[in-house]
Amino acid sequence: GFAGVPESGVSAVLINLTAASPPAGGYVSVSPRPSVAGDVFDDQATYREQPATSNLNLVAGETAPNLVLAQVGAGGIIRLTYAGYGPMHVIADVAGWYDTGAPGVAQGGLGFTGLAAPVRLLDTRNQIGGIGDRFQVGDDRALKVTGIAGVPPDAQAVVVNITGAAPAQVGFITAYPNGQGLPNASNLNLNPGQTRANLAVVKVGADGKIRLAALETATDIIVDVFGYYSARSGRTTVIKPARLVDSRSGLGTQRSAMGPQETRNVQVAGVGGVPGNATAVMLNVTAVDTTSWGWLTVWPTNQARPTSSNLNWEGGRVVPNMVMVA
Repeated sequence: GFAGVPESGVSAVLINLTAASPPAGGYVSVSPRPSVAGDVFDDQATYREQPATSNLNLVAGETAPNLVLAQVGAGGIIRLTYAGYGPMHVIADVAGWYDTGAPGVAQGGLGFTGLAAPVRLLDTRNQIGGIGDRFQVGDDRALKVTGIAGVPPDAQAVVVNITGAAPAQVGFITAYPNGQGLPNASNLNLNPGQTRANLAVVKVGADGKIRLAALETATDIIVDVFGYYSARSGRTTVIKPARLVDSRSGLGTQRSAMGPQETRNVQVAGVGGVPGNATAVMLNVTAVDTTSWGWLTVWPTNQARPTSSNLNWEGGRVVPNMVMVA
């Protein structure tokens, strides 16, 4: 019922969730509001079942975002659960919504198609993308995203991982359709010298392009495309969040930290509520207890490792990012 999301017939929303200057470490989980009778006070009580998954991990004083696919619960409401210490502001920017597929309700949504292999569309550090070098404060440039890299000309939205590399100071990046005004929303919050990524679903604008704006800081920008939404794509189904892999406990993989250059295959189809015939998945992937700077790449098995990345971190960080992958 807000910001273009219908009042009914909505199964899930895509939101960019940002924690603003948390006072300490912790995390935020997003889940559907439970369908339980009672007054508003009882409905918010902490004894209700809490999600076993997290969406956004917090570092004291560091404003950080993550894209979240959130199943909508009773009354068209999602629940934000904050596990941490001290008060913290939270910002949620809506990027899109999913219908229920039921007859007689708002429909016409698009399906997601994951690329066989992610492709790098832009890297201002080495002129990939052809739209110039490092973004300066206030730079706002258009990037071609359709008809290239496996994205068809009729794609109506693209799934891109946006990375800010070596930002000069605190700032943010906003991605939006070409031909439209700059929105009051952000996709990626930046801290000085820290390379960080965040997934974004961006509606394609005029001439098959999206726009990227660097605000309050100069930064290099990297864009990797992982898939697209079109009328010809398959349906998207939202499930209750479930943990599929945890290398700390041996869930879904061997019980040990991944080493540099190590690659592992993990089962996603047929696990945790994902059907065996799924063609793509939407995952929240978290790097935990990192020992030095580095990055993580997620891609379909039986394909060559792409040049794209999904997570970037510094040593000692816990860093999540949403991943949509074939």
